[in-house]
Parts: sequence; C-alpha cells; structure tokens
Amino acid sequence: MPELTVVIVSYNTRDLLRRCLTELQARLAGWEAEIVVVDNASSDGSPEMVRRDFPEVRLLVNTENVGFARANNRAIRETDSRYLLLLNPDAFLGEGALEELRRVLESDGRIAVVGPRMTDGDGLPLATAHAFETLTRLALTTLGLHRRLPRGMMHGAARWLGRAGTQHLANYEATAPQPVDWLSGACLLVRRAATEQVGLLDEGYFMYMEDEDWCQRFGQAGYHVVYVPRAHALHLVGGATSATFGSARVLRDSRLRHHRRYHPRLYPVFWLLAHLYAARQCGWVGLLRAPQRHAPEAGA
Repeated sequence: MPELTVVIVSYNTRDLLRRCLTELQARLAGWEAEIVVVDNASSDGSPEMVRRDFPEVRLLVNTENVGFARANNRAIRETDSRYLLLLNPDAFLGEGALEELRRVLESDGRIAVVGPRMTDGDGLPLATAHAFETLTRLALTTLGLHRRLPRGMMHGAARWLGRAGTQHLANYEATAPQPVDWLSGACLLVRRAATEQVGLLDEGYFMYMEDEDWCQRFGQAGYHVVYVPRAHALHLVGGATSATFGSARVLRDSRLRHHRRYHPRLYPVFWLLAHLYAARQCGWVGLLRAPQRHAPEAGA
C-alpha cells in the first residue's frame, strides 16, 4: 500500500497537466506514492498525452465531465493509501512543501487537512486560508467592496473582524501553522482515516465550495484544518477553469446548496445575494440561460 496518492482532476488542461506531472515526479522522490489522473472527458488530447509521456501514472477517464468532487471521489475510492493529495493541474508544489505538509499532519492525529501558502504567477500571495462564508462576507463580495478598497485598507479592516479577519491575514502574515475554517481545494493533503469517518467530497457540488463544505464537515466531526505557510505552492489561478457564464452559474448553484445546508433560516437572503453576485459576473441574460441544478443533499 503506498503512503500517498496524488489525485489530479483534469479537463482540457493538457499543457498545464504535463508541467504539473513533470514537476510532481521530482517532488515525490523518496516517497512511496502513486499518481492518479482523472480526466473529465477532455477534448484536447490530455489522456493521450498522459498515456504516452507518463505511462507510470494511473489514468482514469470519464465519459463526461462529472465535476471536481465526483472525479476526485472516483480516485479516492479506487485507492487505499494513508494520505491523499488533491492537486490542481495548475498548481505546482515548491521544494520541501510536501514534507512540511506531512510533518504538520502527522504532528496531531486530530488534524485532517493541511494546505500550503500559495502565490500566483507574479509571486503575489493568494488567499488559501479562509473563514466560512457568512451573510456579511457574501454581501461585501456581492457589492465588490473587497476589490474597491486598497489592499492595505482591507488588511487594516480585517484586524477588526475577529476570527474571520485573523484567518484572512494568515495568508499574508502567518509564519507558523494555523488552524483555519477551510482551505483551497487546489492543494490539500488529507488524512484518509478522517475521510472514512466524515465521508468524501459531496458530489452535489459540481465545482466550487466543495472544499469549504468538506472542511466544515471535518470540523463538525472534531478534526482540525491547518494552514501551513512554510509549505509553498505556485497556483496559476484560472489555468484549470475560466470565468464564463457557465462558471458563474455553477458558483451560484454551489452557494445555494451550501447555504441551504448550513444556513436554512437565512437561506432566502443568501439566495438573493448569490443571484446578485452571479448577475454581476455575467449579466442576467447569461445567468438565466440555464436552469439551476438542485442535486440531492448528500454528505459523501
């Protein structure tokens, strides 16, 4: 049984996937590890590239794009390693990052998930550690205030926001491991034993917010989610997805599913804000092109 399974879900990301696999193999030197690529019916030759250039990688090909959660779950179910690394094809681990993540994960059996500090292609810090989305945060995001205010002013305001502000500032200031509400699914090291208690990713989320939901369920089960700033990963944000009418609708539907589960009493307000935010991204015409998808509630 390998110690680690790396799961990469790919949809038309051939060139990024090639780079990801090439760099990943160097990072796995000395590990008992396997790499599993789950292809979501790509049309750009990604599966053929993996078969040709990386024959040692296990390739699972879906006949349709089943989304992020379902594709990851397929690989998790078909493997049995001690640890799981969920990695985007547009995310690249820095030297020593995996070892640091493992060190923190193994330091406390109550830790279920750890994730690294991330920067973009220009070396700027990305928000990896997050507080759970609240009505206030969604309202501010919908109004675009998080983008209109200078970063320095945002950081100053965050210091007055208690726990949520502390978690936001961790992305820029933390130097030691810090418990947070949830971490970006672009790069997560997960304890498999914890998933056997909590369940896998909720396949009712096609894309977006399945990472927040998973981390919230780990927390409800008594586990910790920890941000590890000494581990670094480069994340070329948008390389694996793009902002389109479709993605705005998918994010809206994920928000509706999430807040219907966790904030049922305030759901009508969340419903309105989720629609307003999506409309700001793609316009009402684009938003109404497809009906909402209401998947059945499921925790695994």
